[in-house]
Amino acid sequence: MRSWFAQTILYSQSFSLTGQYMPFGQLGQSVLEMQAALASVSLTKADKEAFSALMQTLPAHQDVRQALEELKAAGFSLCTLTNNSMEVQNAQLEHAGLASLFDRTFSVDEGAKAFKPAIETYRYVEREAGSDNRFCLVACHTWDVIGAKAADWDAALIRRPHNAPLTVGLQPDFDCFDMTDFSRAVIAAYP
Repeated sequence: MRSWFAQTILYSQSFSLTGQYMPFGQLGQSVLEMQAALASVSLTKADKEAFSALMQTLPAHQDVRQALEELKAAGFSLCTLTNNSMEVQNAQLEHAGLASLFDRTFSVDEGAKAFKPAIETYRYVEREAGSDNRFCLVACHTWDVIGAKAADWDAALIRRPHNAPLTVGLQPDFDCFDMTDFSRAVIAAYP
């Protein structure tokens, strides 16, 4: 799974750098097929459909709901920004029981037509949400933090298992081990 995701991000960035675009789900399916071919594994239509369904029903980490509720109670406006389609994002949020906590949801499919961490994705959110707002991206991927920082956003890295900061380049404003740490840190920083 980690290899598939890393390859999907690699190719999504390749598409963005070369001015090409296709839906993230389509790209993810193609990368899955590529990895299966490299492993001499045959995928059936049912396998591909099961994989797609799995991506839409991923559970949230246990600390997420309470942290989001704390941020809402403190007056923060919450939105999402995903490389996935709006349909997949909505399914994920509904399945995780988190949809009601977000004020807005954004998908690169809807406007940027480039994948994170391309600067255009963050500019798209600024245009839609209002560039006079202050933005802080919260992610567990260092490449996403780099993109947000390059767009002059604040950024938080959540160190889920297998994630760590890169020691060169743009650094996160908040380096936290989970969403509870982040919510407490950001509420203290911006009372």
